[in-house]
Amino acid sequence: GNLDYWIVVPAVGAGVAVFAMRTSLRRARRVSFLGWAVASFVVVYAFLIGHTAPVAYERMSTRSLAKLIDPAEASVATFCYWTYRKESFQFYTGANEVRKMRRSRSGDLEALAAMLSSDRRTYCLVSGRDRLEELKRACGGRLTILGRSGQRWVVSNLSSGFHQEGS
Repeated sequence: GNLDYWIVVPAVGAGVAVFAMRTSLRRARRVSFLGWAVASFVVVYAFLIGHTAPVAYERMSTRSLAKLIDPAEASVATFCYWTYRKESFQFYTGANEVRKMRRSRSGDLEALAAMLSSDRRTYCLVSGRDRLEELKRACGGRLTILGRSGQRWVVSNLSSGFHQEGS
């Protein structure tokens, strides 16, 4: 599900190299065979570094989710994590402090629901669908989902024109 049309580049490169390697073997040209093997490796490796690594980084990072938050609000809003801490979220939002709320600590869900029910702008990075559903139930409908990346969501208690609604 993560492949796109750029997969053609290493596939064609590897296919050409395999054909050339077979031809080199039939003609007993070891140096040519090794050259094509190295060329195949370089094409696939260049693809991994040039295309797949940035895509994988973006999926692991919370940069795209942090972009949904107005940078001007970083100094006045409350930021929190619901269970899993992702350092990049704090970095990309510019927040000075991000509270970590854990399911395992008693009272954290209630405290988080109270923060999201207040009139103070609050953003929360939620990891896992079960935690999102749990938070929705605890907040009683006052939760706005700003965006999603994989199994992570950014939610807020107040909607504004800057944000994009998402699911």
